[in-house]
Amino acid sequence: MGGIRNFFLRGLTRISERDLQSAVSLLQGMDGSEIAVVLVYATDIRHRTPAIMEAACDFASAGGPRFADLLMTLNRATKAARDRGDNVEAFAFLIWLHSVRAAQDTALRGSAKRMWRELSRGFGHIAEAEGTVRAMLGRWPNSFGVREFPDGLDPNA
Repeated sequence: MGGIRNFFLRGLTRISERDLQSAVSLLQGMDGSEIAVVLVYATDIRHRTPAIMEAACDFASAGGPRFADLLMTLNRATKAARDRGDNVEAFAFLIWLHSVRAAQDTALRGSAKRMWRELSRGFGHIAEAEGTVRAMLGRWPNSFGVREFPDGLDPNA
C-alpha cells in the first residue's frame, strides 16, 4: 500500500514542480514594476485570508493536514480569477498556492525560493504598484510586509 501512495505523491510533486517552474518562467519575463503589482496584490490577499497569513508567518507548521483545505481554496480562487480574465489576481493567488505547497513538500522549496527571488525584483517598485492596485481594487491595498519572504522561502538564506 505504501508503494502506491509514494508513487502517487511523487507524481503530484512532479506536477507541482512543473507548475512552479512555469510561474518562475513567467516572472522572468516580467519587469520589476509588473512584478510589484502582483506582489502588492498578493500581500493584500494574504492579509484578507487568515490561513495564508498563518502559513506565511509559521511556515514550519504549514505542512500539516489542516492546510489541505487552504490548498484547495487557493487552487479554486486561482481558477476563478483566470476564468474571469483577472490575470493579476490569478497570479497573486498562485504565489500563495506554490508557497504553501512548498511548505508541505520539501522537494519544491528550491523552486519556490527561485520564485521568491524573481518576486524580489519588484521590491523597488512597490510605491508605484500600490497606486496601480488601488485603482484596480477601488481601495488602498494592505501591503504591510510586502518586502518580507515567507518563513523558509528567503532565497538569500
